[in-house]
Parts: sequence; structure tokens; C-alpha cells
Amino acid sequence: MNNHSYVLFYPSIELGGAEILFARLGDQLANRGNSVTILDSDNKVIINNISNKDIKTIVLQDDLPVHVSCDYIIAFSSHILSIPKYIDASSCGKLLFWNIHPLNNIYLPPVLGPKLFHLGLGWLKLINYLLFSSEDRVRKVTLQTLLQASAFVCMDGENANTLNKYYNTNTRFDLIPIPVYANTYYDSHKIKLQIPISLFWYGRLCDFKSHSLVYLIEKISELKRSSPPVRLTVIGDGPYRSFIEKTATKRGVKVSFIGSLPNSESIELLKNEASAVFAMGTAALEAGALGIPTILAGASFGPIKLDYRFDWLYNTSNFTLGIFVKKDINSNGLTFIELLHELQNNLYTHAYMSQQYVKINHNIDHVVDLVEKHAALSKMHFHRIALITKYKRPLLNRIAKYCKNQFAIFTNIH
Repeated sequence: MNNHSYVLFYPSIELGGAEILFARLGDQLANRGNSVTILDSDNKVIINNISNKDIKTIVLQDDLPVHVSCDYIIAFSSHILSIPKYIDASSCGKLLFWNIHPLNNIYLPPVLGPKLFHLGLGWLKLINYLLFSSEDRVRKVTLQTLLQASAFVCMDGENANTLNKYYNTNTRFDLIPIPVYANTYYDSHKIKLQIPISLFWYGRLCDFKSHSLVYLIEKISELKRSSPPVRLTVIGDGPYRSFIEKTATKRGVKVSFIGSLPNSESIELLKNEASAVFAMGTAALEAGALGIPTILAGASFGPIKLDYRFDWLYNTSNFTLGIFVKKDINSNGLTFIELLHELQNNLYTHAYMSQQYVKINHNIDHVVDLVEKHAALSKMHFHRIALITKYKRPLLNRIAKYCKNQFAIFTNIH
């Protein structure tokens, strides 16, 4: 086997699925004998979560691009336009962008972007066309160029479907799913049904995840005395925590907020306490790999007012680990009370099926095989990306940036 040199680029923000994904990918590539370098922010979340000591690390500084020379540069598509700020144009390496969130390569206007998306893609497209046409155009042209160069892949079907709908295309995107070290979880414990049924929410309390947790709390508050008793524990933290705590108090639902834990401690708590887990992304895979019945949480930037139905992780398709809630979604799923009865009557079946899904579809060895394969297929050399993504920012954006900078200066002075 020929070994190669890889640079993994993602300026980390906080501990989440993206950071864990790159830490695991870096470790596994290095374990195979490849040379791996991690480019991280000064938060060092990815750097702090790698275990292979042969991995090189570089802490990035804004507007101080570093020079790299490697075979392949792997980056999340959230940074397609900003990567030249961090990596010098003279750098060498073929690029592969990985789209791990449906909106990674779609422009979201400041403040209103998530709300527009929640209203519908049509509204978002209209506002972008009217007010942010250059932002919109550069992303579309860049996406087309990267696809022609075999330098763009999606995480799952939800990512691919959203991009196709927004850009009015019918592209067949190559998919590389999220990996987990599934083998380390197999047969690690025997699931047991606890009374009250011990439900866990596992994930960051951020804008597009928290409304699903609120919906779950609302459903728990509607349970009648004849319903199976439940208790809810939340592993995770984020800017929406106080909003969720207030909702739980208002609804009279007792929720145990654990906060953010190191990954190993989260896994141990789930193993010992969870009868079932609600999650999306990497968190859902970790729960499923443990042999815990796992329910995919729906994503939403706004309150979920329709009668959303729940479904098991193993019923998903195209590796999708979280779908944005729409009117026509999950019509064949389970109501919350039906879900509880399934846990009471068929706990072991759902535990086994959840684990088998992860084992077959998301084992890290299979995923790293796909990363190596698609990196080798890429024809996008790094020096081209700055030329492709060069554009003039819309007037509104430039005004907003100026005001933001002036506010920062005023704050520092005072």
C-alpha cells in the first residue's frame, strides 16, 4: 500500500460532531501509515481529541495563512470560501470538500438566514437573489467546478437533496457517511428497560437541534397517567440551554441537564443509564453502536408545530442522520406514545437493529476507505480555489462587517 500525506483543515469552534469526526479520521489515516497534519483554531478541540502521537498539528491565526505541501487536503465545505485565508495560495495538494450539513454551501443571510430556511427554501432563494446575488452565485459556480473536478462529496442524502433543491439541479452526489469506532462498542453491555423508561437526549443545544428537544419535552408533558412513566436526561450544552430549561419548567417536565461531557464519559453514562436515545449525527451513531435503541431527532430552525412522528435510526436511508422537519416528513413514523410502547414490548429488537445499522454502514474502516478513494480521484489543486472563489461581497455585507468592526473597536476602547 502506498502511503500519502493528508492535511485536515477545520478551525474548531466547540466540541461537536464535526470536531470528533476529524479527530477520528486523522487518527485512522495516521494508523494506516499516512502522514497527517491537523490545521485547527486556537480552541484546539480537534487537536485535543486526537490520540495518534505521529499526527502533526498547526494552530491557525486569522489572516496569517500557512503554507502546506501534501498530497491531499480534506476540508468541510463550510469553509469553501474562507480556506484561502488560512492556507497560502502557494500551497500544494489536491482538495476534497466534505459537505456535512445541508446548509454548508448555501448562503444564509445575517440574522434572518435560519428563519428564512425554516419558512422554506423558496424564501431563502428569493432573498438571496434580490439582496445577496454575488454570495449566492459564487457558491453555485464553486460547487459546479468542484463537482466537475470530483472534489466535492456529501455526508448523506439530506445534504444532497437540499443542495439539489436549492440550486435546481439533479446531481448524483457521492456520499461519504460519518464514521464511528463501532467495533469498540459491540457487545459492551446488555440493554435493559428501566422503569421509569430512561430517555436520553444526546447532542449540542444549538439553533437547529434544540427545537426537536423542545418538541420531545412537550410530548412528555402530554403523557397521561395511564402512559408508561419516563424520565429525560440531556447530555450536551449550548446557547439554547436556558431556553430549553424554561420550556421544561413551563411544561412541568423534570429534566436532568448533565451539560457537555468528554466523549468517553458520555458513552459510559449512556451504557449505564439509557433505555433509548434521541440524537442526530455522530451522537446517534455512538448510541446505536452501543446497542441502545436510537431515535433520529429532527432538525429545525424554528418551533415544530406539526404532528412530527419519530423513527428509528435503522430506518434511515442514504446515511441520513437528521432530516429538517417539513410538512410531508415522517408520515409513517411513530407517535410518542407508540414509541414508548415499542420500547416496552420490543426493546431488544430495536437495540439490535440500531447496532447492526451502525456496524454495516458507518464503521470507520469503511469510511476511511471512501475518503482515501475520493481524495485520490480529486483533480482540484489547491492553488485554483482562491481564483474560483474570488468575488465582491454585497454592499449589505460590507456595511455589516464595517459596523461590526467599529463596534469591536468601541468596546475595546471602553
